[in-house]
Amino acid sequence: MKWAEIIEAIMREHNGIASLELLYQQAGHHRSPLPSGDWRKTLRGVLYREVRRGRFVKVGLGVYALPQLHFNTRFVLVAPEKRQALFQQRLNQEPFREVQKRFAFRSFEQVARFYFNCVEHFELRTQFLGD
Repeated sequence: MKWAEIIEAIMREHNGIASLELLYQQAGHHRSPLPSGDWRKTLRGVLYREVRRGRFVKVGLGVYALPQLHFNTRFVLVAPEKRQALFQQRLNQEPFREVQKRFAFRSFEQVARFYFNCVEHFELRTQFLGD
């Protein structure tokens, strides 16, 4: 199996997306034994070449995907409550206006409250169910 095929197979196994680290971890499942030498460098070189050719796309820092996916990603900005008005103002401007429903604002206080509620839920669940 060629490196480009291995990369694609790993992406398909993970919903069309894979980090460079995941590619390294899973490569041995598709090619055994792995070649001697710096096979990671070869994998990266093939990946970058195939990105230039359009076979794969870069979707984040060290994260790649099959181009036929349409990512419906949600973004959450966490900041002090006093920054929410600025956040809303920027969402109403280009280039964010078209996709503003994909963005949400959460204050530090909301995140902390959510976290502590999750911890409490986990502790109560453990006590109640004995997990």
